[in-house]
Amino acid sequence: MTSARVRFRNRGSAVALAVAAVLAFGTLLAAPAQALALDDRPTHATDVIVGDMLTADVDLTAWDNNPDLTYVWVRIPADWSDGVPIEGATEKTYKVTTADIGSYVRVGVSDNTHTSWSNATDQIWLDRTNAQAGPVTIAGNAAIGETLTVDEGTWADGTVFTYQWVVSVDGTWTAIPGATSDSFVVTDDLLGQRISLAVTGTFPGSVRTFYSTNGTSAVTLPLLTAGTVTISGSPVVGSVLTATAGNDWPEGATLAYSWGYSAGQSGGEIDGATGATYTITDSMAGMQIASLVTATREGFQPAFASAFTDTVTAAQAPAAAAPVATSSELAAFLTGAGVVTGTAASAGLPADGLDVTKSYTATVDWAAADGFVDVYAYSTPTLVGTFPVVNGKVQAVLSPAMLALLASGSHTLVFTGQSSGAVQAVAFSISKTLAATGVDPIVPLGSAALLLLLGAALVIARRRRTLA
Repeated sequence: MTSARVRFRNRGSAVALAVAAVLAFGTLLAAPAQALALDDRPTHATDVIVGDMLTADVDLTAWDNNPDLTYVWVRIPADWSDGVPIEGATEKTYKVTTADIGSYVRVGVSDNTHTSWSNATDQIWLDRTNAQAGPVTIAGNAAIGETLTVDEGTWADGTVFTYQWVVSVDGTWTAIPGATSDSFVVTDDLLGQRISLAVTGTFPGSVRTFYSTNGTSAVTLPLLTAGTVTISGSPVVGSVLTATAGNDWPEGATLAYSWGYSAGQSGGEIDGATGATYTITDSMAGMQIASLVTATREGFQPAFASAFTDTVTAAQAPAAAAPVATSSELAAFLTGAGVVTGTAASAGLPADGLDVTKSYTATVDWAAADGFVDVYAYSTPTLVGTFPVVNGKVQAVLSPAMLALLASGSHTLVFTGQSSGAVQAVAFSISKTLAATGVDPIVPLGSAALLLLLGAALVIARRRRTLA
């Protein structure tokens, strides 16, 4: 007799060759007289659910075209203990029932002399509902000693999870022994490796769903906890700044100091500034100075902390001489410097003229690297004063005493940086009725003056009446 050839044919699906081990059922049915190769056995039916029709597809030529073959379908429990024949399941086909949920099924074919067995199906479920909606992600820092946790995402209510953490070694994902909970503490031996997680979601009565996360970045050393640093000293050219680390740095850490600067959109390290103190140089005017503390400790990644000063100002120098000696030279000077004179309103001054009995502040934006700016008023060059650059602005105070030195009419404020030599100009005027020399004779008498003259006339009239 030739060997038997039997296989499952699952409803509406292709049949794959089983690679799982074949269970022995010698106590259930008589074994064949000679060993059968795997190809001579029924093949493995996969993805089986309640209601599927399973068919033992038998190659009759292997059974000498015997029409009297008998069949027995066996249900194998989930724990793979001994199978039990399914009552009444003795035909070539078998329809899966709810009694099979969670079990495995196989079929045997016999000619009453020899018996050939199929491999078992996959575990049988109620339906093909996918329990997983996910996605599954890993939370936490992939550093030695840190704890990674899993966020399973959104799954069907009632899904039961199992976990297996894995590590990539030379490009191959390998299970980490014992790492089967929903959290994992990264160990020393995983330094430089990537960690991932395989999650299996089982929903009652449905097919199990496997989900593997993307791997973490390479495992690093743990990060030291950074402390604090403060800077003392005035942000003025020539001043000494001192960086002081707080008492909140980790015990045993070695601290190192360095200094840098920030110019807004640019910045960098200050060469050679590696101590706890730094003396501000002229080139730092207009910058912010930063102190950086780096903490190192064996077995950890370095930690960093920094602090910044306010914008550095230059030390105030005596006011320089007026840019030009006379108002007749001013226009050519401003043109040569590429300066467009701003309006009074642009600097926050009244457009209709200044009252010499009041104080005003002219404000201009200042982008040049200066700590102080000299301000002169023209037509005759009169020193208004030297003013600091604060947060990119210069605020020049025009006092009544200074305004009293100017004639009525049009004037120009000229701003000159003490360090950069940068120039700006603002036009303003002094009202003629309030000229510095007093009441302008050209202007008609005001109401107060008129009352004064009328009072004098009344006194004269009274005296004349008395004499009469």
